[in-house]
Amino acid sequence: MLKFVITRDAVGRYQWNCYAPQGGSLARSGDSYQNQLACMNALQRVIHILPANAQIEIEEVAHPEEAYRRGAYAA
Repeated sequence: MLKFVITRDAVGRYQWNCYAPQGGSLARSGDSYQNQLACMNALQRVIHILPANAQIEIEEVAHPEEAYRRGAYAA
């Protein structure tokens, strides 16, 4: 299962990261987005190109450090 984690940076902008089931980072947004809706729209464009049977999970965390502390992929 691919895990997409949406975080906010120090200035409050949103970005997403994609992690493999083993926890390694596979991809990240090339930009940061002013609001959550813009970030989700960008993420949906990525998800749209995945195979139809791809299993995904989307999680939002307050800060990137939180995702790191918990281990990027906490099943």
